Amino acid sequence: MMDAIHVSGGIVDFVRRNVSSAPNGAGWHTAPDNSVFAGYVFSNGQFSAPAVKAPTLAQRKEDLKARVRAHGMAIRRGGFEVNFGTDEAPNIQVLQLRDATPENDDEKNWMASLSAYTAAVIAGAGEVQGAKFRPESNDTIMVTYAQAMGILTGLFDWVASLVQTVWWKCDQIDGAHTHAALDALEATIDQDWPD
Repeated sequence: MMDAIHVSGGIVDFVRRNVSSAPNGAGWHTAPDNSVFAGYVFSNGQFSAPAVKAPTLAQRKEDLKARVRAHGMAIRRGGFEVNFGTDEAPNIQVLQLRDATPENDDEKNWMASLSAYTAAVIAGAGEVQGAKFRPESNDTIMVTYAQAMGILTGLFDWVASLVQTVWWKCDQIDGAHTHAALDALEATIDQDWPD
């Protein structure tokens, strides 16, 4: 077994431990087990310890948790996909969840809409076609109040799942006791997120 080493800009940015071969693609190299760590320099085909002191385990944990949080927020800010069509004739639209500005806060707007649509359903108007959506495409889409309540409940369930995934990944990072364990967690930052 060996380690798969990924190099970017002459610096090892992450290591996958105990693999049979390096993944195909630019920047991948191999090295004997546990001989290279993130932050090492790669020059003239050789790995060497960085001239500066490698980050401590605690520093790496904080850096990785910041990356996990940023990745989760990037997914969230990409918006929530909804099929306003059917399985046979889909109409996939994105409900935006952009960064809040003084003029606009998508999440608060969706929460206010969910409250209004829920009130309409409770009042017995669930089957009335009166709920409006304006997704990223800027199309105006009408659905029933009950459908709208379900769509927005799904949106907020998805947001909650993203937050819980961030917590779970950060807890794993906090529980790591070695650089090798952090390397393994670092290699999976972009995996296991809600769709």
